Amino acid sequence: MSAELTPLLSGTEHRDAAATSPSDPIDRVLGAGGGRLPLNIGHRGFNAAFPENTMAAFQGAVAAGAHAIETDLHLSRDGVVVLSHDATLKRCYGTPERIADCDWAHLRTLRTLREPRQPMARLVDLLTWLASGEEEEEGKEGKASSSSLSSVWVLLDVKMDDDPAELYGAIARVIDSVAVPAGTRPWKERIVVGGWNEHFLHHAREHLPGYALAYTGGSLLYAARFLSDAHPDVHFNLRQQTLVGPVGAAFRRAVRKRGRKLFVWTVNEPLWMECKATYYHYYYYPPLAQFRGCWLSSP
Repeated sequence: MSAELTPLLSGTEHRDAAATSPSDPIDRVLGAGGGRLPLNIGHRGFNAAFPENTMAAFQGAVAAGAHAIETDLHLSRDGVVVLSHDATLKRCYGTPERIADCDWAHLRTLRTLREPRQPMARLVDLLTWLASGEEEEEGKEGKASSSSLSSVWVLLDVKMDDDPAELYGAIARVIDSVAVPAGTRPWKERIVVGGWNEHFLHHAREHLPGYALAYTGGSLLYAARFLSDAHPDVHFNLRQQTLVGPVGAAFRRAVRKRGRKLFVWTVNEPLWMECKATYYHYYYYPPLAQFRGCWLSSP
C-alpha cells in the first residue's frame, strides 16, 4: 500500500482544517471521535452480514467497529416510527403492503426474507439499545462493549413518503421517551437528523430544535442552496458519485470554506476509497464486505 494511503479504521487521527462554529450541534456529535477522518458509518447497519435496518445489523456494525449507524425512517398507520429504507414491504419482507397502510401490530409479526430472519425494528428499539450500554450481539470482530456503545451516534435518513410534520413530531416523541444513563451524552450529541428537501428540514428544525441537521440527496444544484447564510446549520449527506469531477470539487471546496461537514454514500469499491490522503482525505480499507460505507470527508 502506498505511504499516501491510510487504512480506513487505522485509528490515525486527521483533523478537518475548517472547524464549524463551537455552538454548531454537529461538533457535539462528532466530538467523541476527536475529529478523526474518516468516520465509518454502518449504512443500514452491517448489511453485508445481516438483513438491513434490523437490530442484528446495527449490533453487528458496532461490533465490527462502526463509529455510527445510518438508518431510514417511516411511519406506520398508527404513528410508530419504524426503520425501513423502502416505503413498501415487498423487497425485505415479501408482502406487498405499504408501511403507511399497516399498524405496528401487523408489522411486528413480519420477518425478513433474508437469513438470519429478523423482525422489523423501531426507532425506539435502536435508541433503547444504544442507551443501555449492554453487550447484545457478537460480531465478526467481537462484541460491542458498553464503552463503544456510549460513543456511537446515529444518522437518520428521514424518507419523504410521510407527512413531515407527523414524522418529525413522532421522531421527537420517541427520542424524548428514551432516557440516557447519567453521565452519558444526551441525544442531541448523538443524533444527526436528515431531510431530503427544504420543506422537510424546516420541520426538522421545528420539531427537533438544537439537533444537528444534514441535507440528504444526490443533486449538487439543490444542495448548493444550503450553502447560503440562510442555512448555517445544514450539513451534507450526499451520493459520492455526484462529488467527482470539477463541479463536485468546487462544491467540496465551498463546503470546506463554510466549515460544513460532508458525509458520502455509498462507498462499496476500493477504487472509490483510494485517493491521496493529502488531496481528498479519502482512505482505503481492504475488508470491503464489512460495510456499505458512509464516511465523513474533508472536502
